[in-house]
Amino acid sequence: MTIVPSDYLKRCIDATVGAYRGASTEPVVVIPNGIDLEAYRSRPGVTPGGVRERRERDLVFLWPHRPDPRKGIADAVAIAARSARALPARNIRLLVPQHVDAASSAETCEFYDDAIRLATAEGVLGSLEFTPWWSGEETPDAYSFADVTLCPGNFIESFGLVAYESLACGTPIVAARVGALRDLPGHPDVHTFAYADADEATKATLIAAGGMTDPDGIRALLSEYFSFEKMQRAYVAAITGEMPEATRSASPTDDRFSLAPWCTVSGSDVYNDYGFAWTGRYELASFLHIVEMRQPGGQRFSLLAATEAGVPSEQIDMALRDGVIVRA
Repeated sequence: MTIVPSDYLKRCIDATVGAYRGASTEPVVVIPNGIDLEAYRSRPGVTPGGVRERRERDLVFLWPHRPDPRKGIADAVAIAARSARALPARNIRLLVPQHVDAASSAETCEFYDDAIRLATAEGVLGSLEFTPWWSGEETPDAYSFADVTLCPGNFIESFGLVAYESLACGTPIVAARVGALRDLPGHPDVHTFAYADADEATKATLIAAGGMTDPDGIRALLSEYFSFEKMQRAYVAAITGEMPEATRSASPTDDRFSLAPWCTVSGSDVYNDYGFAWTGRYELASFLHIVEMRQPGGQRFSLLAATEAGVPSEQIDMALRDGVIVRA
């Protein structure tokens, strides 16, 4: 048995290792990471360590990630800049915790220097605020202090713990639809956008900045599906053999296809998580969007249906070769 923390990872495994006919693969079981809902809860009026207190016009964005460009620091700065232009009466603050090795690692130091250069170029250097690297006990203070938590990068998250922790603390999330963040629950306080679409990202952030609409509802959802206790029980059941046998992925067919689980469609383009880029897929992308509207979460289609919809066969062949679509 293989245990993974998200449906996203299971779908990726099923579409690769599990797609080989005759291969002896063990079942893949999803046990989502658990959130300690006693620790991660709203803490009104608390100011996290190393941060100045709120003022009336402040609008606080939190980027609580390790120093990796793929986590989207450039995107976060761009969102702050666009939000500042859209809301000139507000004081936009972008909180960026500095990792513990910021003073000792040249690479880490360069990361934060780059953030300063980006903020300067965007005209929002005054919005960029470096903070201490908070401990686990202090992190709920930071989430609670912020108005919006940003996860705007293209790092391939296997679960997306930051997003769930933020929601548990009563702060809405804005995230790029990349990796497991595509599986964030459909809830009015979860705001997602197509990666690198600055307009959509800013629009989502401004909506999220209006505040949580259903904090009790999201905590109930987290308690039902992502509680620490639920995760513990699931691991005990898996280790002791008490967990129901997981279903194995069905063997793929020669005449049915689907969008690869590591891809997403926007307009005429398809984003590939592992290619880290959007590519134009034109008729195929438009067709996949229609299929998704008809079969949410499935996107299975036949070659005949695609060609009848006007998708050139060479687009199908290229998409298969590039790993944009897989046999289903």
